[in-house]
Amino acid sequence: MFTGKTPEGCFINVDDGLIVSSPEFCFLQMASLLPLAGLILLGYEFCGSYSMPAVGDPNIPERGFHTRRPLTNVKRIEAFLDRLPGAKGHQNAMKAVRYILEGSASPMETKLSIILTLPYKLGGFGFSRPVLNRRVVPSKTEKRFSGKGSYVCDLFWPDHALAVEYDSAHFHSSQEQYVGDAKKRADLIKKGITVVTVTKQQLYNRKELETIAAAIAKRLGKRLKCGNKPGFVDAHRGLHRLLFDV
Repeated sequence: MFTGKTPEGCFINVDDGLIVSSPEFCFLQMASLLPLAGLILLGYEFCGSYSMPAVGDPNIPERGFHTRRPLTNVKRIEAFLDRLPGAKGHQNAMKAVRYILEGSASPMETKLSIILTLPYKLGGFGFSRPVLNRRVVPSKTEKRFSGKGSYVCDLFWPDHALAVEYDSAHFHSSQEQYVGDAKKRADLIKKGITVVTVTKQQLYNRKELETIAAAIAKRLGKRLKCGNKPGFVDAHRGLHRLLFDV
């Protein structure tokens, strides 16, 4: 619980008589309650275009989360934290905000991004930061053949022409969706972009996830050294368990 003096920007009046903590203030408050990885997970959600349903929510979408505009961004969180340097949880909040990427469109995209980009000491694979949900626009010639104005890549490293796509079996159950995703991958490959597809089953299996990480590392020109880093195995297991509850 926050007991200090609250500066302007801590609360939002959402309705007559209903005042709630701002996303930035909520992030700071949770910083004293959540582990670092859990706080990063929350930050992704605040800076992303989705929200997890509340307990007892009677209107949970079939996909398991709600879609909305981002509640805040990294700069706004940092600016807010700068105004409360001595607040409880401030140190954890400042550490977590460094690892938050903006623009995630789903919980699984967030978890995939976190485990790929967190440093070895925190249990991640230490990859450079991708752009989340980057729109790739084909050339006029490519557009004429594909019929698509653009494609959105879940995780995209533009300097390495690498796209990592989360493939949810639930959302690819229809023939039309399956064909559409296959066409997307083919069109991106034609554009010179390597596409790595990751399934839920691969994410939940640490050995399969390491195989995926090795493929990504090769494309990024990076050599995985996690096996040689003291403490990585335990940190990786802990992070994997927190993200995927396995």
